[in-house]
Amino acid sequence: MTFTAFIPGHTPGKARPRVTRKGTFMPHPYERWMKRACLRAKAAHALDGATTITTPVAISIVVTVWAPERRPAKTAPARPLWHKPTATKKVFPWIGTRGDADNVAGSVLDALVKARVIDDDRLVGKLEITLLATHDPELVGASVTVCPLIGGEE
Repeated sequence: MTFTAFIPGHTPGKARPRVTRKGTFMPHPYERWMKRACLRAKAAHALDGATTITTPVAISIVVTVWAPERRPAKTAPARPLWHKPTATKKVFPWIGTRGDADNVAGSVLDALVKARVIDDDRLVGKLEITLLATHDPELVGASVTVCPLIGGEE
């Protein structure tokens, strides 16, 4: 069984807990994103009528971020990848300043576990993360596909 969901909006990198005299907490913007992501994942999972996945899986995550309107500085690694907002390409490859691929994948995996789509992120045998950029606000978000792993293959 394959599970697919789209979580709209900016996908943050995995947040680090904040420690104060009053206790430990996660940053509020990250918590708000996590609630929205869990609701989307639960809704998509409920449509499939599936139970929590407890077998090894392969997960593909495609994160599309908002591209800057102006070309990045000469020192920015994303400069050669940038396209003008009027370009015909809807999405294009991106490396940038909005979270490392592994941190973004960590936040999406945490949302899947918290939404009870998968039992634990240790079940992920294959993980593929793609970072893209766009000038279209409707395309910004994370598209997640979860497939079962059978004998080490998809």
